[in-house]
Amino acid sequence: MIRQLNAREIERIYHLYTLETFPAEELEPWERILPLCQQERFTGFGFFHNEELAAYALLSFSRHSLILLDLLETLPSLRGQGYGSRLVQFVKEHYSGQPVFIEVEDPAHARCEAEKNARQRRVAFYQRLGACPSGLQANLGGFIMLLLVLNCSPNSLDLPYVKKELSDHYADIYGPKAFII
Repeated sequence: MIRQLNAREIERIYHLYTLETFPAEELEPWERILPLCQQERFTGFGFFHNEELAAYALLSFSRHSLILLDLLETLPSLRGQGYGSRLVQFVKEHYSGQPVFIEVEDPAHARCEAEKNARQRRVAFYQRLGACPSGLQANLGGFIMLLLVLNCSPNSLDLPYVKKELSDHYADIYGPKAFII
């Protein structure tokens, strides 16, 4: 079962799982996420199996409602069983007709071959689910992320608008160290 998470559940997931899994440079500070939750500009969905969390997706919304899939994780013991794929498919359908941007670490900026291969697998995972390159990247204080997009052809994007809107959004979350390139 997939359902929307409330702010308390998002906070619990953030502190229990997210801080353990994702590099600190890639994470929004909780003190910046909480106000976005209160403004309904940050949400999450959980995939529950036998009433236990199996996977989660955390999304944020720009001031003018661009959607960014910030984080997706399947709990390590449950990986490879399709929970993440089904959660991405749910997000894609839930926001049907709206572009959903996805952050993925840029393989070109990996520090070693193993990291490059892992990043390439993540990009391929989202591409199998219909995501395509947006032509944009995010610089999170020197940590480079590719921005893929679901529900939209990159040719149909107003890139100057998207770049400005996402740059403002990243500044809201990370401060001036983050911007779109």
